[in-house]
Amino acid sequence: MLQCNEKGQFIAFVERLLDLDGGYAWSRAGPDRSTKMAEIQEYVDRRTRNDPDLWVIELDIPEPERFAAETIP
Repeated sequence: MLQCNEKGQFIAFVERLLDLDGGYAWSRAGPDRSTKMAEIQEYVDRRTRNDPDLWVIELDIPEPERFAAETIP
């Protein structure tokens, strides 16, 4: 799961999910950008409790969602 930030500000979480065609597509997950950092951390904690193999990678770059979509198949 990618945590997309820009200039230190949370934008969204995105993760690759299996689509109906059998391929993978990036999809938004979790809280939106107006959510407070404490709630964002609660979301990450909850997800890692349910899936201990989950990796959360933080991208703090301009247009992180676009970067992920264009560079990670």
